[in-house]
Amino acid sequence: MKRMFTAGLFILTLIVWGCAKHGDLQPGETAGPDSKGPSGTDQIVFTPFGPRKQSEVRLIKEGTHLEYKGQELMQVQNGTNKTLMNFGKQAPLSGSQSVNSVNRLKTLSSPPGPNGWVTYSGWTNSTSQPISYFATDWVVPNNPSVSSGQLLYFFNGLQNSDHILQPVLQYGQSPAGGGNYWAITSWYVGCATCPVFHGSLTAVSSGTTLHGIMQQTGQTGSNYNYTSSFTGYPSSVLPVSNIPQLYWAAESFEQYNVTNANQYPTNDFVAMKNIELKTGTSQAPLYWTAYNAITDYNQHTIIATNGSPNGEVDLYFRNPPVPPPPININNALSYDWLNGNGSGSGYINAPAGTLVHVTISAYGPGTLTNFQLNGPTLSGPMGNSVYIQNNSTTQTFTMPASGSASWSGYFQRTGSSGTGHISVY
Repeated sequence: MKRMFTAGLFILTLIVWGCAKHGDLQPGETAGPDSKGPSGTDQIVFTPFGPRKQSEVRLIKEGTHLEYKGQELMQVQNGTNKTLMNFGKQAPLSGSQSVNSVNRLKTLSSPPGPNGWVTYSGWTNSTSQPISYFATDWVVPNNPSVSSGQLLYFFNGLQNSDHILQPVLQYGQSPAGGGNYWAITSWYVGCATCPVFHGSLTAVSSGTTLHGIMQQTGQTGSNYNYTSSFTGYPSSVLPVSNIPQLYWAAESFEQYNVTNANQYPTNDFVAMKNIELKTGTSQAPLYWTAYNAITDYNQHTIIATNGSPNGEVDLYFRNPPVPPPPININNALSYDWLNGNGSGSGYINAPAGTLVHVTISAYGPGTLTNFQLNGPTLSGPMGNSVYIQNNSTTQTFTMPASGSASWSGYFQRTGSSGTGHISVY
């Protein structure tokens, strides 16, 4: 009897220890495929693409990759090219189910509070070359002061109209695993009815610097191969092959089940830094647009530095909007025409006596940007009315005693692509 009791106690101890390990990863540990909850259940879970059925979430283990063969998506073994699983045809998204649309949340049950992409920046590649490289550094923030079922996601991502590829930092329990700690892995998610995919989850500590990266690794006709990963974390690598081009880039903060600002990290924001994005072999003409979808706690995005490399986008969870920079145009660092022809006007502001630099840019064949400054004298041969075609120029002027100078301008393009910008520093 004693032996039987001892054996039973030993087995029970193993079970309890296994459950404890499953629920609380230590930094550097990875979660296996059983970390997604009881088998056989088909509850609603919340991915970086919003609510999905548990049965639609799949782990892609190291040593395998996703690959389209014809219209069907397969899990394929690296090296041997052996098909391990056929996920079938991937249905396209409807207009109301776009990757970053909160409307898709209405299709399935949703937790309390506003949910989805909270605040983010976006940029559409309108160059003639595909995005070949997109990297961002950020530091894992502090834990929230209150942990009560919230799920937080931070990521840089690349997407097309149907799918998004993203190296993701999470806090909380996601379909990939997790708990009241920070963890990372890569995701490939998309259409409203097809499966979503992730790598193995690895716990990380607050203060850890992450390097999230997506790279184009090949091309077959009009389709491309990509990988998503965190540098130094091999279990986060998620290769996807033979997919349509990913042409929209984002830096984003996403949430589920947040009803109190204390469920956010105790930091005020996460700085997405050292942003580098290449199209082909060249640095991209990167000008972000900020979107603030949920603002109940003054969440907002600040474009600290445009361009590539060394760009920065700051994702704020709270606090009033940051005051405009000392030198600004219409209270921002730049005025941009991103969606076609248009005009603009306003004020450039800076302390009196400041030497203000104004960069006027037109990107793309058949593009023209005009800038006119009223009052102070611009340097350069064109005087106070500058015209730039598919190029850029930087002029200077000294800010008068009023601390403000009015401007006007317009942007024109003859084709369907191209952008215009006026930036100040």
